[in-house]
Amino acid sequence: MESALNCGGDTDSVGAIVGALAGIDVGNEGIPFEWLSGICEWPRSRLVLEQTGERLAGQKEAGGPLGPIRYFWPGLIPRNLIFLAAVLLHGFRRLLR
Repeated sequence: MESALNCGGDTDSVGAIVGALAGIDVGNEGIPFEWLSGICEWPRSRLVLEQTGERLAGQKEAGGPLGPIRYFWPGLIPRNLIFLAAVLLHGFRRLLR
């Protein structure tokens, strides 16, 4: 991971890709519990992410779509509004310097 990030460039994307590939290699058991317990992406919880991975693996074996993952999607609206407010406040704060 450090070697990939030290190359520079778009390090957030590179880090995400390298981390995902490492996660595939070590599996859920190889990821420290502290990292997994820190995932807070309401309404898309860690359980939803695990179900998505299992569904993708199942689709590959089945050779076709298995349907959507169910979660409380209306929760995305207030979540995204909070993120929008945070981004706008940060942007306007930078303009005030």
